[in-house]
Amino acid sequence: MSSSESSGRNCGWLTAATAGAYREWLNAQEWVPEIGLDKRAWDIHAVYVPEMAIDLEAEATRLKAVMDEIGNVNIFLSEGAGVPSIVAELEAAGQEVPRDAFGHVKLDKINPGQWFGLILSSLT
Repeated sequence: MSSSESSGRNCGWLTAATAGAYREWLNAQEWVPEIGLDKRAWDIHAVYVPEMAIDLEAEATRLKAVMDEIGNVNIFLSEGAGVPSIVAELEAAGQEVPRDAFGHVKLDKINPGQWFGLILSSLT
């Protein structure tokens, strides 16, 4: 699984715009599946932004099917995606949620990209 983390703490527009620009680039390329250059392997298989709820079990099932067929998945992940779930999980486990002086969760300390990877791989 590969992941591209983009900035935007609580707004996914930068991740969505990056994914759109990447798709434009992708569509302009020439592909030769016969020698392993399959567009499907380079395509975006998921975009996660803070504004959308994510059914992790359904996504794990869907992405596993993509992985089984293509051999990889590419996820564009806004840095704020899943933060409420991560915070709830940490608090339920009695762990302290690292915060900055303004009370914002320190995203580099909770690492949403790693969390998504662990959760999605554990559900398959």
